[in-house]
Amino acid sequence: AAQGWQDVWQRHGSGNFSFMDLLEPAARLAEEGFPIPPITSHHWRNGMAQIAQWIPPGQPYPLSIDGQHGPAPGDVMTNPHLAQVLRDLGNHGAKDGFY
Repeated sequence: AAQGWQDVWQRHGSGNFSFMDLLEPAARLAEEGFPIPPITSHHWRNGMAQIAQWIPPGQPYPLSIDGQHGPAPGDVMTNPHLAQVLRDLGNHGAKDGFY
């Protein structure tokens, strides 16, 4: 996807915005967080057994409560690692900033 986003920006972008300009709002949202909507909370909580199979033993579940429940509606989801990946991608391009 990273290279695809860059390709679309290069081929179809207006030239008025840098690649970083386009990715920064998503990076900021990942960094600052957003409230989990009720439907997402419902499906996340119902899917914790499936999510658990992908998490190494001893590692905390993302936004879990006592290791068993997903986030409640309104809990704030942040992902600072994703924010950094988006900024690296925007600043350095797909080849050097992602792959």
